[in-house]
Amino acid sequence: MYWGQTDFGGFAEYRTLRPIFSGEIKEDVFWADRNFNDDLRAAAVKVPDALDDLQASFIEPTTGALRSILANPPKIGDKVLIMGTGPIGIIAGSVIKRLLAPNQVVSVDANPVRNRHAEEHFSERAYLPEELIAEVAENTFDYVFDALPTVKVDDEEKDPRRVAMRRLKPKGRYVLYGASQEMQKFDTWLMLAKGINISASPFDVTVFPMHHSANVIQAAMQMLVSGIVDGKRLLSTVHSFDDFDGLVEIFKNYRSTTDLKTIVDFRAA
Repeated sequence: MYWGQTDFGGFAEYRTLRPIFSGEIKEDVFWADRNFNDDLRAAAVKVPDALDDLQASFIEPTTGALRSILANPPKIGDKVLIMGTGPIGIIAGSVIKRLLAPNQVVSVDANPVRNRHAEEHFSERAYLPEELIAEVAENTFDYVFDALPTVKVDDEEKDPRRVAMRRLKPKGRYVLYGASQEMQKFDTWLMLAKGINISASPFDVTVFPMHHSANVIQAAMQMLVSGIVDGKRLLSTVHSFDDFDGLVEIFKNYRSTTDLKTIVDFRAA
């Protein structure tokens, strides 16, 4: 299992890579066409027998969430809001809840089914957006983890990022996980007025080297083996690669699905 080398070949069953394992320090840096320094090597880990192939597919997203959290952790006793409870949000919430000693971890998502998943895994209360607005006072949270997809709202007062920043305490931490393919809005007045600390874990390997990600991927695997991240319950659907029409439908509907994680299984192909 590996993390890095994003110029992959889609549904390739196999690929060659130049691995970096935990404890090694290697690099082969190049300037990528997406405005950052990347590495021709990839952080890698050997999957142990204790982790089956389907659960092993969660090593990569757990590595992504863990890179962000380890570099931008909440403080002991923080009140934490997880925004977006797809797989990344649930992984992040699980890690923070079980390892980092917060006072409270709650979540928000517009999908009621995913809210139920969040409460099963980590969330002390999974809010719908309108519930968060109505029930949670401003200046409540110390730490926000933003795992939202592309946000489009008609009423800017209900923009979830604006809502979260209003409920973040002055000098609170706002950790941005993902990047949308579309430009997104952030309330610069709230950032300035509250002195909000916006942070993220860079892909640029001159500041977050690939050999650091190799250490993280090793830790991510251990979190799945130990059950800190519950791979069995994260897995929603296993779909055979042989069923092409079914695969097309999965990709058509991936933004609206209530599933947490769909895995394409090559083994029966």
